[in-house]
Amino acid sequence: MEKPFFVRNKEVRIIRLADDRYRLDGEMRDDFHHIRASLTIEYPSMTVLHAEGEMVKGTNPPFCAGATQVLGSLVGERIHRGFTKVAADKVGNRYGCPHLMEVITDIGRAAFQIHMANLRNRVLETPDLAKLLSQPLEKRKFALAAMPQLADSCWVFNTANDERFERGQ
Repeated sequence: MEKPFFVRNKEVRIIRLADDRYRLDGEMRDDFHHIRASLTIEYPSMTVLHAEGEMVKGTNPPFCAGATQVLGSLVGERIHRGFTKVAADKVGNRYGCPHLMEVITDIGRAAFQIHMANLRNRVLETPDLAKLLSQPLEKRKFALAAMPQLADSCWVFNTANDERFERGQ
């Protein structure tokens, strides 16, 4: 097996604090960095209530630690389509850190899974709906109806593919 020249690992964990509160913890580790960030959000609005982070290891310690000061600017922002630009503007700038921004954008992408997990749980609690999970086309239609923001977010939910999927392609 070849020895890697560089390795980067990322992880996002979502913790349910209450029915309307979640904490999203993100972490990135590589040969030069170890960065943690956490956003507490209100659900279902996906509004950031609290943001914090830690530069455990950076390329220029202890100076890198100062980059986390920008995280407070995310409080009041909503995680939605366009959040990557918000994170870039507020965290990935000269007062922040592009690597910290990367952790925040990973958190933002993973946050959508809160909607998916809550929808799945609702489906599993309703026997008639639970049958949908084994029927890909019906499952797709149900997800699009329940979460219109999925429309055109990826190949599966690309509305231009409706006919293709109906034909079984």
